[in-house]
Amino acid sequence: MTINRMFVLIYGALIVILCGLGVIVASMLSNQNSLNKAQEVRYLSYLAGDELRQSSQDLTRLARTYVATADSKYEDLYWEVIAIRSGEKTRPDGRKIALNEIMEELGFTDAEFAKLKQAADNSNGLIWTETVAMNAVKGKFHDSNKKFTKTGEPDLELARKLMFNDEYHQYVVAIMAPINDFFKMLDNRTQQMVDGYVSKSKALLWMCFGLIGLLIATCVASYLLIVKKVNNPVANLMIEVDKIASGDLTRKFKVNTDDEIGQLSKALSTMVQNLREMFQNISQEMNTLATSSNELTTVASDMSHGAKETSAKAAQVSVAAEEMSSNMDSVAAASEQAATNVNMVAAAAEEMTSTINEITTHTAKSSTMTSEAAAQSLSASEKVHELGVAAKEINKVTETITEISEQTNLLALNATIEAARAGDAGKGFAVVANEIKDLAKQTSEATQEIKNQIENVQQSTSVTVKEISKVNEVIKGVDEMAMVVASAIEEQSATTQEISSNVNQASQGIQEVTENVSQSSVVSRQVAIDIAEIDKASVALQKNSTKVGKNAETLNTLATNIKTMIDKFKV
Repeated sequence: MTINRMFVLIYGALIVILCGLGVIVASMLSNQNSLNKAQEVRYLSYLAGDELRQSSQDLTRLARTYVATADSKYEDLYWEVIAIRSGEKTRPDGRKIALNEIMEELGFTDAEFAKLKQAADNSNGLIWTETVAMNAVKGKFHDSNKKFTKTGEPDLELARKLMFNDEYHQYVVAIMAPINDFFKMLDNRTQQMVDGYVSKSKALLWMCFGLIGLLIATCVASYLLIVKKVNNPVANLMIEVDKIASGDLTRKFKVNTDDEIGQLSKALSTMVQNLREMFQNISQEMNTLATSSNELTTVASDMSHGAKETSAKAAQVSVAAEEMSSNMDSVAAASEQAATNVNMVAAAAEEMTSTINEITTHTAKSSTMTSEAAAQSLSASEKVHELGVAAKEINKVTETITEISEQTNLLALNATIEAARAGDAGKGFAVVANEIKDLAKQTSEATQEIKNQIENVQQSTSVTVKEISKVNEVIKGVDEMAMVVASAIEEQSATTQEISSNVNQASQGIQEVTENVSQSSVVSRQVAIDIAEIDKASVALQKNSTKVGKNAETLNTLATNIKTMIDKFKV
């Protein structure tokens, strides 16, 4: 049974009991009103009956007093009592109503009225005796038709005899007997009516007590049921939730009911299980991230060291290229001087021989320098190729780091979603998840920057290798030309006789050598410029490597901090 249904049943039972109690209370009030009315009717009925008995006694008393004293005021009072009782005169309460009408309004029964009629019939003789006696006091006497037409002296003795003899007493007894019976009947009837309402009041009161007892029992049972179904399970849940909030994710909820609390317990168990698995995954990923960051630090250090070596080699190549360019300038100058000497060979053969020897010396030196330049350019080409290979390796590492950061970002997003489902209990998890997501974003940006720098280095190394290859080809050409020049000079030294005929050819060859040497000089300068660019790229690579190393160290520190925070949770 669900808690909602339990409370509906409890409150429904309480409402039914309260409604029943309200109906009983309303019935009690109605019955009390009826009881009050019955008491009032009983009282008024008693007053009406007592008025009949008292008026009869008053009439007897006033008649006897009048015949004893002959005082007319008693006669007046006698007739006043009769007038009030018959409704001919206003009563003391201001009403002008006969006593019989009052009795009818109060609901006197036919049996009661029969007793009153019997009393009235029995009072006829008494009334006639009282009338004769009072008229005898006034000197009036009745004839055979019972009309008081005869007059004479007042006969007080007759009047007293009539009012105080045994016959008069018998009349009084005959009248009072039905009246007494009437009182008994009236008392029994009104008492039964009052007793009926009293009995009903008692029954309703006991029913009210019963419903109140049932209400109390229902409240107690409801309290015990709520304690069992709600308070105790909620208290157990709170104990487990407090332990989970303190970091113990191994707790299990022991509420196995089908109500809302049982559903809440199952939902919390699922949430704790998901959090436990999530923290285990995050811990494993943090270990992987720490290992990768250490590897990245090592690779960055190696890359920085390689960049330093590349910068040093580039500096050496730059110096050699500058020296080669200087030598090319010297060769160009010597070539121009040789052309001049050839033009002046006809004037001074000795000077031509001396110049030829000098050219031979410079040509040998130029050949040696071009050989060295070729070896240096070959070495620079190999170093630049090694730099490109290292850049490719670094690019693979950055791709691995990018994949790890993307996976970490997905885990952080899942952690954020699970923390949002947990509500207030998952706020701490949300903070950790946001920190992990920010860290993954920073790692991705840093690796992207490294990747861009490495791509620039790869492009620069490719261009540099091509340029150095061109320089090497030019140097080979210069070396070949120098060998040709040396051979020509030897031939001219051996065959001085043919100098004149070969002067034009030597002048043309020297002109070509001069042009080639000029071209070699330009290429050497370009090589020096390219090597300078390589040196700048190596310096930038070294800086980026240092930055990557620092970022890797920061990443390792953050991974360690996150691992420390996760280790606080018992999974």
